[in-house]
Amino acid sequence: MKFPFKKEKAIKPNISISSFQETSEFEKRDEILFDHFDHEWFRKTYKISETDKKRLYLIYKSFVKTHKVSPNETFNEKLYLLRYPDVEKAVKENQFLCGFEHYIKQGKHEGRSGEISLSDIKSAQDNLKLLEVFFDEVYYRKNYPEIEEQIS
Repeated sequence: MKFPFKKEKAIKPNISISSFQETSEFEKRDEILFDHFDHEWFRKTYKISETDKKRLYLIYKSFVKTHKVSPNETFNEKLYLLRYPDVEKAVKENQFLCGFEHYIKQGKHEGRSGEISLSDIKSAQDNLKLLEVFFDEVYYRKNYPEIEEQIS
């Protein structure tokens, strides 16, 4: 049985920025995050037509708090904040832009992880919030149509 992994939804950026040099949005923290940001993965995952690396980063930055988008294939923003409530609180209090910033600056040195592991998948059965990070209801309904009668 295939596990119905959740696919990320497309995001609709509404940002017009000519360049980093012309904006004050590029801060010191951005230099560190930008180095670990996978623009191509982000563009494909969230179905964004923009191709400029810096503009893609600004799109990421504008959506990370509201949509908990991930910056690259190996770091899962939603999972990291769920796994570490102290980080989620620090992000809400604007101590960090996002969980990924915490991870880069402190978390990796503290032994924290933003990667999805097999134990996360196994424990998702017992944890509804964690299950919401992984479960793709549309995929499940499409691949297991017989379940419709049981859940209707």
